[in-house]
Amino acid sequence: MHDAVTRLINRRATRRPFGLIRMTTLAFLTVLVAGVITYLQVAVPIKGARLADADAVYHLPVAVISTLVVLIAAAVIGWLSLRAWRRRG
Repeated sequence: MHDAVTRLINRRATRRPFGLIRMTTLAFLTVLVAGVITYLQVAVPIKGARLADADAVYHLPVAVISTLVVLIAAAVIGWLSLRAWRRRG
């Protein structure tokens, strides 16, 4: 009984928290959410207050930076997934 418990504990201790399946799933979900958000921004008309040109220009850098953050995060997750996959193989 003691040996079985020790093996179970050692098996859990050596388990990696960010395995290939989890990293690949996270990358897929990130790309999927970014695609849905992009689709909603482009295709779904929003009725309501319109931004003046000056306000749109004022908020443009924030939109570009947030887009870059999402793309960089997706690229890093994809890179880490490939790196983990190569280590296993």
